[in-house]
Amino acid sequence: MVRWLFNIAYLVILAFYLPIVLYRQWFRGHRMVGWRQKLTGDFSIPNSTLRPLWFHAVSVGEVNLLAPLIQRCQERWPARPIILSTTTATGYQVAVKRYPHLPLYFWPFDFSWAVHRALKQLNPQAVILAELELWPNFLASAEQKQIPVIVVNGRLSDRSFKQYFRFRPLVRRMLKQVDLVCAQDATYAERFRQLGLPAERIAITGNLKFDGINITRDLLATHLLMDQYSVKSDELVWVAGSTQPDEDQLVLDVYQRLVGEKIAVRLVIAPRHPEKSLPLVARLKNDAKTFVLRSENSRSSGAAIIVVDVLGELSAWWARADVAFVGGSINPRGGQNMIEPAAVGAAVCFGPNTQNFRDTVAGLLRKHAAVVVANQEQLYQFVKQMLLNAGDRQRLGNAAQEFVFVSQGALEKTWQAWQSVLAPDR
Repeated sequence: MVRWLFNIAYLVILAFYLPIVLYRQWFRGHRMVGWRQKLTGDFSIPNSTLRPLWFHAVSVGEVNLLAPLIQRCQERWPARPIILSTTTATGYQVAVKRYPHLPLYFWPFDFSWAVHRALKQLNPQAVILAELELWPNFLASAEQKQIPVIVVNGRLSDRSFKQYFRFRPLVRRMLKQVDLVCAQDATYAERFRQLGLPAERIAITGNLKFDGINITRDLLATHLLMDQYSVKSDELVWVAGSTQPDEDQLVLDVYQRLVGEKIAVRLVIAPRHPEKSLPLVARLKNDAKTFVLRSENSRSSGAAIIVVDVLGELSAWWARADVAFVGGSINPRGGQNMIEPAAVGAAVCFGPNTQNFRDTVAGLLRKHAAVVVANQEQLYQFVKQMLLNAGDRQRLGNAAQEFVFVSQGALEKTWQAWQSVLAPDR
């Protein structure tokens, strides 16, 4: 009965949301992908006598952070099938590139029939959720089928914790169906405990994003990109990554000031959502700037601005950044992953709204390894200083890279924590 109450609630939400989806498809060119799989839970079954491990990543960030765990499982249990699901279309696109040999799915909507069918067809040995993706019907069905559910890199932001706390009886019931939460830190662990997860099911393991991160600038993909776009080894490169549309405009304003002062720099802008880069492109054309779109995949003799309007390449661009601005942070999005540019020793800055990476930001600032820029003027002053002062740029980059090195180790802690629950050899 309870499951059908959720089903009814989901149908009401879906009925409200569907016109928006159709509008985006017809008038904005957004494709409706994976909907049949999401609605029905109809998944093809991997051809193996062994039960698979089902990893789930909501979007791009979670897809990337799972890499070291998936690799470790493949090394230790090469015969064990591994499958991966995502919630968002962008996450799925990145997963296709990063895990070309894994069966990929879209996470089913939490309708009782969809989750029941998915779990019945796949019959996983365990379900491993990245960070947090708890749905009542899915958890109830997994418990009924005696399928362990593990949360890795678990986190509960201030906002999420407050929302969950309002519905604590329901959340407590869901958490009792979770076998283990590997929390990023003690704060998140305590929040899970306050919501009703038994303490013996919580392990503090650290942040996996540090372990799966690229720490070298000597990447083949980076060398190929620099050759394609004629970026010389002695040129300074400013990468603005994971930006929102309003931040794109802000970055262009700063760049224009730098160019007006005859400060030489190549600008790379990688919007968080490439499909939203039309205003950026329109302004570049209006300002008569020399720019190139990555999606056109053409060679360039030295365009001043490169717009990375594709997914899955940002790591390669970060590896060439002398100066890095991490987007989603000046507007109230909560920030994007600043660990990647820090790991390669770029001089990193971001806005004040970074609650999604609260502990990472606190650690970077404590080590004087990054700078917060609250507005356009502060961003301009930071980028200008870093471009003109190689010593400051190097000191900030070295401190950032050192912070990443000392923060690693979550993979081993997670691996040890989940052994008694996972038990894949059974």
